[in-house]
Amino acid sequence: MTTIENVRDLPGPVGFCVSEGLPSRATALWLAEQGVPVHGFLADIGQRPRADLDHLAGELDAAGLPTEVVDLRREMAELCADVVRYQARYDDGYWNTTGASRAVLVRGLSAVMGRRGMRVLGHASVSGGNDERRFAGYTTRIRPAMDVFTPWADPACGATFADRAALAAFAAARGLSLAGDEAVRSLDGNLGGCSHESTELERLAGHGPVQRVMSVSPEEAPDRSESFAITLRGGRPLRIDEEPVDALGALLRANEVAGRNALGFFDVLENRLNGTKCRGVYEAPGLELLGRCVRRLYQAVLPLEDARRLQSLSALLGNELYAGRWFDDRAAGARADADTIVAGATGTVELSLYKGNTFFRSLRDVPAASAVPRQARFGAGGFRWKVMDDTERKETSLV
Repeated sequence: MTTIENVRDLPGPVGFCVSEGLPSRATALWLAEQGVPVHGFLADIGQRPRADLDHLAGELDAAGLPTEVVDLRREMAELCADVVRYQARYDDGYWNTTGASRAVLVRGLSAVMGRRGMRVLGHASVSGGNDERRFAGYTTRIRPAMDVFTPWADPACGATFADRAALAAFAAARGLSLAGDEAVRSLDGNLGGCSHESTELERLAGHGPVQRVMSVSPEEAPDRSESFAITLRGGRPLRIDEEPVDALGALLRANEVAGRNALGFFDVLENRLNGTKCRGVYEAPGLELLGRCVRRLYQAVLPLEDARRLQSLSALLGNELYAGRWFDDRAAGARADADTIVAGATGTVELSLYKGNTFFRSLRDVPAASAVPRQARFGAGGFRWKVMDDTERKETSLV
């Protein structure tokens, strides 16, 4: 894999990872106008309704950049299910859904590009940022014969787009809708969550309220609690409120319930790959709800040494996902180790949600083979300890 820095050095057709963001659409069109054969690929990872994405693709088509929408929602949901299963949080304990989406985008879109004969993967990530490293790293790992190019590496692109206003003027002149994209801010969303970045947020002295897109504030949440029960097998969702679900169905349902109850809002000052720190706000309502359910199950069924080992693996995997190394050998080995630890983590967890909080209600349907002996005192009158053998527990079929 070669990272290309000038339009003149492009060796062949470019498959461009187009997003709905203004910099992505504008720079992809700019590249096409340089006479480079470019085909746009807009991934549907649940960030907007499909009709909106089809409309954006149609605008790019009309402006001279052939663009197609590629449905990667199930792939996105499957990776999110793995992130929850491995408890792979980053830094201050938040779910790094932006980093996760880059793994899905490169793997899914590069496969389509390869079948179409594209020799270069293009993207519009800012030079020197996390995403530039992620796109390059994943392409090297997944499709090493494909080169990587971002228009921002070419000085001519930077000269054309001196600021956000120049991007907006360029896009508007070519018939692209803006819908507020001329503002100096960034929203990056998918099924797992949404990140908010802006000039205001970068000022640590304070900022105005963040306009949430996947959740409500605690003040707006209902004044009564809501129950949520999920059956897990090996740490993965099997049923929600007795209805069978796959990874996609589980995430959509969890987003709905957790979002209306103000769960999963994170204000983060994160450590970035280049050694700096950056402030951002993340919404991940469904992942936070699912993550708390999985964590409660693990607390009940994992022996002490397994639990400690999993905590170490979770931290490692959270870092690898953030750094764009999810498919590297080290991460693959950590996942295999974690798979062994959580293979028997099966049961039904019920929580109640209230204004951004969750409260444990019950854990049931844990097979006897997975149960760790529990010490209890008050079952013996309150003045001596005994180990519970749970002989009265009934195993429930999870088929």
